[in-house]
Amino acid sequence: EGLFDAAHKRAIPRLAQRIGVLTSPAGAALRDVLTTLARRAPQIPVIVYPVPVQGDGAAAKIIAMLKTAATRAECDVLLLVRGGGSLEDLQAFNDEALARAVRACPIPVIAGIGHETDVSITDLVADLRAATPTAAAVAASPDTADWRERTTRLTLRLHGALQRRRQRLAQLLQSLRARLDRQQPRRRLEAHAQRLDELDGRLRRALAAHLRQRRQRQAQLLTRLATQSP
Repeated sequence: EGLFDAAHKRAIPRLAQRIGVLTSPAGAALRDVLTTLARRAPQIPVIVYPVPVQGDGAAAKIIAMLKTAATRAECDVLLLVRGGGSLEDLQAFNDEALARAVRACPIPVIAGIGHETDVSITDLVADLRAATPTAAAVAASPDTADWRERTTRLTLRLHGALQRRRQRLAQLLQSLRARLDRQQPRRRLEAHAQRLDELDGRLRRALAAHLRQRRQRQAQLLTRLATQSP
């Protein structure tokens, strides 16, 4: 039926917003998980779903709590954990109905049941098997200190890149200024302005000469008309 098929396993979120823990509220597993989460990611809220982890009826109660967690949909990942024990103590996690409930749960499930050598059916159908409850907490949470260190390194790299970019732009600006100085644009503009002044003067003189000629011609015509008048 593909219950153990890796292709059906869901990815564990890298940055969970809220983590749910299904375990006995009186067990050492819960203390280990809470201690690990508080150290690695104190900013992530943790919701504890109390369930019995051994004995008659334990599997049915875990199934019911899985359904409750799925209905409430308040967590991004669920940890199903318990500490070590005898084979008989772990029998609840070999229950077929529980295995099907874990596979049907819409929220990714990390199983951390017993010690590293303890392997149950629930371990095999979970989206991720952790060797211990502590390992399950590690798998579900980012290491805040590690992320802070990475952020610091990235910030320093970004700052260095920006500084190098500024230096390159400053060098480019200096180079452009040097080229501009070599081309002496002000002197060239002054030469063009002088040339324009010369052309303007020539145009004014030409217009003045033309007007004088027109006036002289007009005066000559008036004189001729006056001498020819009866």
